[in-house]
Amino acid sequence: MTFPEFTPLQALIRHAQTHLQGRPIALGQDADLLLITSRRLQHIQRVPTHDPALILVLQGTKLLYPEGEQTLYTPQHAIAMRAGCALDITNLPPAGAPYLALAVAFKPALLERFQRAYPEWSAPQSAPAPLLQRLHQRQPLERIALSLLEQLDGSGSLLHTHLLLELLLHSLLQGGSNLLWHAEPDLGSRLRHWLSSDPAREWRADDLAEQLQIDPSTLRRHLRRQGTSFRQLLEDVRLSHGLSLLQGQHLPVGEVSQRCGYASPSRFAARFRQRFGLPPSQIHP
Repeated sequence: MTFPEFTPLQALIRHAQTHLQGRPIALGQDADLLLITSRRLQHIQRVPTHDPALILVLQGTKLLYPEGEQTLYTPQHAIAMRAGCALDITNLPPAGAPYLALAVAFKPALLERFQRAYPEWSAPQSAPAPLLQRLHQRQPLERIALSLLEQLDGSGSLLHTHLLLELLLHSLLQGGSNLLWHAEPDLGSRLRHWLSSDPAREWRADDLAEQLQIDPSTLRRHLRRQGTSFRQLLEDVRLSHGLSLLQGQHLPVGEVSQRCGYASPSRFAARFRQRFGLPPSQIHP
């Protein structure tokens, strides 16, 4: 499918809406693609990023608040967002049109493949990288993203991987080295990985302790040292999954609550509002 009468940005918007509207796509173990859409102003508190992500604002304005400072992004910029942070986010739609942003979350398997191919980028980083990096050269990023979306129909995974590696390389060459930064995995991140595999499951701390081959009391003690608990970690995983479902698939709140392990949609809505600062109904475009 081609849109020859459009500018590259307009073509990217059309392809994103065609392929990703209400349907996020996982490209194997390499990346997740998500089109974020909203027809109303959204202010979402403490949105977690578990994988590094490249975000292209397509329509409207995104405000981010790293360490209490406001930063503004428009379709002139791209955003390299580090893994392991939680940011307040405001999405502002333009007059008469929805807010649109394309998010590409790079998975660990792709990052490892990239660093094998480009060992000069694999030097360890001694200090945490910036949460955000503003990338000013949008044209090469738009071109690669458009090629990636054009190849979603019927192309093999090898071509998808090649384009994702190219997208990552262009981001790094513009100063987005924070995409490669990662903290040493701790117990909390290992547990999050297990819980994220099936958020709706009736997880028990003892079951995960057995999977990780540690004593349940040791697990709880380590989590207390990290300022959390098994119940808090599970709830955060479930609510973050709910945010992703609402943003990417536009599902009814009742169905989202079930997929997140909540038997009561009202309880899910209350906990969601407490966590993100707005009701789940306001996430729908």
